[in-house]
Amino acid sequence: MTSKRRGVAVPVAVIGLVVAIGVGTYKLAVSRSYTSDEIPAVKKLGDSVCVVVSESKDYSKLLQAYPRLVIVGAQSIALKSGTADDYRLIETETAEGWIHVVKHLRPEKLVVEDELSPELPAGIERFVKKILTKNEAASYGLEY
Repeated sequence: MTSKRRGVAVPVAVIGLVVAIGVGTYKLAVSRSYTSDEIPAVKKLGDSVCVVVSESKDYSKLLQAYPRLVIVGAQSIALKSGTADDYRLIETETAEGWIHVVKHLRPEKLVVEDELSPELPAGIERFVKKILTKNEAASYGLEY
């Protein structure tokens, strides 16, 4: 009987040791303290902002000024920034399209032009922290 116990005990001990090392490594990684230089780098980016526009113009300065900004064209307008930031320009065909984009992005701030405000559906507040008109956005320094 002793050899059977020893035959089972060795693999169980090895598995236990591997699990203990894994748990210890995980706890060390989770509890790792970040240096003060790492945290502000993320905070410098600011809030994520989605701007819904209804006219085509050059948005390159706006995209450069706000690294976490996405511009959504509301009515089949051609959006071009002339920079490498074109991936942050999203074109949609209908109001339903830009509303779905906003719901998917879940920005912290949503800026909607005045003529598009009536198209906002009830309950959009669940997907966006703050909804601003173009005039209100200017008070946040977001002018376009």
